[in-house]
Amino acid sequence: MVAKRGTSLRVPFLILLTFAFVLVLSYVNFEHFPTSFQLPEYLQSATSSSSSSSASCNCSTGHGVLFDANGTAMEASASRPCDAEQTVKFVDRIVNVTVEVEKRVEIPVEKIVNVTVEVEKIVRVEVPVEKIVNVTVEVEKRVEVPVDRTVNVTVEKVVRVPVERFVDLKQWWAENKPWHNPGRFPLCSMDVCFNFSRCENMEQLLVYSYDKPIPPTRYFKGIELTPYHTSDPNKACLFLVFQDLNEPWRPHPNTLPHWNHGMNHMLVTFADLWSQRNPPPETIENASVISTALYETTYRPGFDIGVPLEGRAHAAHLQNLTAFQRKYLLTFRGTRYLGLAGEGVFRSDPSFKAMHNGRDVVVVTSCRQGTNDIMRKESPELGQGCDEDQVLYEHYNFFDLMNTTFSLAPAGRSASSYRLIESMSAGAIPVLIVDNAVKPFETLIQWHRCALQFPTGEMHRIVPALRGLSRGEVEERRKYCIWAYNEFLKDDATLLRSVMRALKARFFGAFAKFSQTLPHYPAHSRRRLQFLEGPHDEA
Repeated sequence: MVAKRGTSLRVPFLILLTFAFVLVLSYVNFEHFPTSFQLPEYLQSATSSSSSSSASCNCSTGHGVLFDANGTAMEASASRPCDAEQTVKFVDRIVNVTVEVEKRVEIPVEKIVNVTVEVEKIVRVEVPVEKIVNVTVEVEKRVEVPVDRTVNVTVEKVVRVPVERFVDLKQWWAENKPWHNPGRFPLCSMDVCFNFSRCENMEQLLVYSYDKPIPPTRYFKGIELTPYHTSDPNKACLFLVFQDLNEPWRPHPNTLPHWNHGMNHMLVTFADLWSQRNPPPETIENASVISTALYETTYRPGFDIGVPLEGRAHAAHLQNLTAFQRKYLLTFRGTRYLGLAGEGVFRSDPSFKAMHNGRDVVVVTSCRQGTNDIMRKESPELGQGCDEDQVLYEHYNFFDLMNTTFSLAPAGRSASSYRLIESMSAGAIPVLIVDNAVKPFETLIQWHRCALQFPTGEMHRIVPALRGLSRGEVEERRKYCIWAYNEFLKDDATLLRSVMRALKARFFGAFAKFSQTLPHYPAHSRRRLQFLEGPHDEA
């Protein structure tokens, strides 16, 4: 009897429990839930023998009515209105409920294992509830952040930080060589930092020159009188900005009226160092650079243009002398720079002076220069040997020393040297002593066919190397140097035309009319340069 009584009590107990559950559900806001809750078929079949109740919605009254298993109304629900027929089945045990809302969230009721949420900003977050292992968020910058431990953050933005901010040790290879630490320009090239559409349908490459910070200077002075210039900025392909304002407060070029983040702008400077007359290099945006002091470690080939310092003295009357009809093998007459470190101080190195033998090699220097004079007053020991050097310096005449096969063109306060053009004007082969420097007009002049170059730390190799060259190589170098001088460097008008040729060369044929005046070494002057292919003997 006790067992039967317990059995008879179980059904009412389940009915009361079901009724309580329905009352709770009747107060829940079902705004985003679907119109039916339905158990899977295998659960329906598994529970078909169990006592159950059903609830449907009487839409005529706007409220749900509860019915028992025989269909008899039990009690009206006072909770929510309904819009369509709804059915809820209640069983002994709810195993799983799938809820579909606007963003399709699936939630197993018995054990929540995973939640997937898709929202407006396309942020996909997968969060296991039992143990959060990782969260991947796709946003504008694509940042991946593990939740339990931040291992890595990836941001699509490149930030360049100079290495010297973190490395305190001096690089042994750059010690006392300031040209190895120039400022770095933005990474630019013609395909990303130049607007080609400004140059379309032009018969001639047209440039517009600003008068600020200063008007065109040096061999750019006559640009307004050339066919390359336009006074209408709307017709210009290029904009020239001359930066060498000798004042402590110089306006940044981004204040210019047509700056447009530097697009199609060329910053022109003849300063010994970029920092002397120009804005911080990282702030020039899309502008390119025309300079006498460009460095191989920061130069942007095909975008920037190296130009020379114009020669102060020319000796073209010596061009007819062959390489071995000349009075000297190697000469130099110029300033010796004093100091313990800095630009040009290698001219005070013993190996520089040791090249002089007083016969076919003459290398003489003078300490008389403004900065040197101040140093000698403050630190007389730096001027050791200057008086003796001055006596030897005055013994030789500059033009007499131009009658030479090779001529030294060492860097001074700048990586560039006046001696380069001066040497070539006389038909002498320039011997460059410089570190990390870009040679002028590299897209026009094949410097490996003319000049020789030595690092400042290898000056002891110069004289032996020159004496070891074959006569044929020397003569071919001399001829190419004379052609390059007359074609690109001989006077201000030629230098300006060479700048325009170099600007046209940057287009690499993109505009056919810009390619028509590019120079070529004349065929009648061209010999097979065997010294570039291998050694040979020639008397």
